[in-house]
Amino acid sequence: MNVILSTESVGVVVTSLPYNIGVDYHTYDDSLPRENYLRWIRDVCAAIRRILKLNGSFFLNIGPKPTIPSLPFEVALCLEIV
Repeated sequence: MNVILSTESVGVVVTSLPYNIGVDYHTYDDSLPRENYLRWIRDVCAAIRRILKLNGSFFLNIGPKPTIPSLPFEVALCLEIV
């Protein structure tokens, strides 16, 4: 079931998106090329931004990949434009 939330209708979003480390989610490819993964994260966060109230809070749990310890910082940088 798909639910479409209204713009600026949510006060708090807490999420732990896939880290792109090869976990088998059955419906999501967790081993995307780095640029595709960052684009995906940016798209997800743009959708969250649309539904988040102007004074809302967004908590994103993201960790480093052993081969890319800078991943959380790369995610933060790509979200500056959202």
